[in-house]
Amino acid sequence: MIWSAIRRSTLVVFVLFSAALLANPYSTEQNWTNYVRIGAYGLGSDNAERIVQSAQEDRVFGIEVDNDIEGRYESFVNPEEKLKAIQAVAEKAHAAGNYAFVYIAGTECITANADQTPHTLFKEHPDWVQRNIKGEPALFGGGTAFWIRKGDEDVWVSPYAPDWRKIYMEHVRQIAGTGIDGIYVDIPYWMTHFDGWEDTWASFDDYTVAAFKKETGLDAKKDLKLGDFSDANFRKWVDFRIRTFTDFMAEIDRNAKSVNPAIKTIPEIYPGIEKEAVRVGADVYSMYGVVDVIAHEYSFGKHGMASERTPLTWFDYQVGMHTFRAFAQGKATWILNYSCSCSSPGCSGRSLGSCR
Repeated sequence: MIWSAIRRSTLVVFVLFSAALLANPYSTEQNWTNYVRIGAYGLGSDNAERIVQSAQEDRVFGIEVDNDIEGRYESFVNPEEKLKAIQAVAEKAHAAGNYAFVYIAGTECITANADQTPHTLFKEHPDWVQRNIKGEPALFGGGTAFWIRKGDEDVWVSPYAPDWRKIYMEHVRQIAGTGIDGIYVDIPYWMTHFDGWEDTWASFDDYTVAAFKKETGLDAKKDLKLGDFSDANFRKWVDFRIRTFTDFMAEIDRNAKSVNPAIKTIPEIYPGIEKEAVRVGADVYSMYGVVDVIAHEYSFGKHGMASERTPLTWFDYQVGMHTFRAFAQGKATWILNYSCSCSSPGCSGRSLGSCR
């Protein structure tokens, strides 16, 4: 999800979890991601020094900055100003003996004030956008989610759109070239989690359908029984969708490390070991092998409030967290939780910690 607007209005302090969930005992190599005490800050063109100073005062180790080039159409087209800001905060952080990583969106892209301009992603590139099997685009407006403002255009892009992906990876290399220590990729998903899209098993855009046809010889629009796991062709579609985003994150990692071998790739995902993983296409088991850290926005069961969870729900939650550690094979696991620390309307604070 897009969080830049939230974090510009508030400081979100992240806390370090203890290492109660043990890393792979056969792995001895650790790095800064295993020891973070993270704070999140909205990065502008003139506040890099203030961010680092504030982080030092708050004993933050691992500075997350919101400067989303990929998820805002204006900077997707013209990233130069944001790249300069990323470089500035990286240099200031390193001078203070700290680390910094930058937030970018996965496949979501917002155009601000889209109702007032002809230059939006969907208006200029409708073929890039994910679609349901009816051909309806993953195109949303203000009110669909709390981070989408009135008048904004919110779209979810197909990872198989070749021109978009080429530009996206070019930006990844440019970001890595700033010297930043990590790239935090927020929810690289198929659009299946907004109201009305949960059971679409998208995307059926032309690029995705063609890629599936090339790989399997099947027509995704005609040869599948959507939602029927007894159908072998549908299971191939599920596997294909998961491989798509595992490969997408692997390509981000390769491009970033081709410029800066020390940079860390950090996707944020909410599915754990439950059914949502196959629906959104982000599978923690597969993804841990191609990234450096996963930030888990993880909550098991219907009740989000801790006081409403039963002992069995807490047990299931712990099973999920221990499973993450097994999948991680000694890499860091960051666990993201929500708090009520924000004063802004509609805003939920977040805390994040590293399980070593």
